[in-house]
Amino acid sequence: MRVWETHFDERQRKEIAFCLVYADNFAHGTDGHNIRLIVAKMAKLLDMGLIPPVQSPPDVSRPSVPSKPPVLKD
Repeated sequence: MRVWETHFDERQRKEIAFCLVYADNFAHGTDGHNIRLIVAKMAKLLDMGLIPPVQSPPDVSRPSVPSKPPVLKD
């Protein structure tokens, strides 16, 4: 199992696998055509390492102090 697949349950992994089969072998415009192609493309990009791993979101509990705008000199 690929690392990114561990974030999905078995049913979701089967749906992703079906999207890959659909995109490679059928893609004849059935109901959900676009979403299946998008899911398949995202899975392929993850396999190739082209989508970076998720990073922790920034801490937004305290607003940061805004910096002063730059001063323009004539």
